[in-house]
Amino acid sequence: LHLAEVTLYDAAGAPIPASALNVTSANFLPDLPAARCADGRADTVCHSASGAAWLRLSYACAGGRTSLSKVVVANRPDGGLQYRLNAYRIEFLDASGTADRPPFQFSGGLTNYTVTP
Repeated sequence: LHLAEVTLYDAAGAPIPASALNVTSANFLPDLPAARCADGRADTVCHSASGAAWLRLSYACAGGRTSLSKVVVANRPDGGLQYRLNAYRIEFLDASGTADRPPFQFSGGLTNYTVTP
């Protein structure tokens, strides 16, 4: 998993500040940690180590369902390797950790993805 940036947008369409996000992960490289996936900067990247990796972005939201209007994922910037994101998906979970929407599967090796929950 190698990303430039993930931006969450609230129900009103405003970006949720990186400082309001809680980033948790498994199996990321120490010098390219998961926190860089959602640091509000397009000039940094995060990168997982080999093996299974996951990334979770959470924030305090009102209501039981995910109150997001969209998620924008900026894929890795280096040429020709964007397809590697195809092995991953986005899951939308409620506060209890239960899926509350169908997952989004990455495909196509795009530079940017906009996902509407």
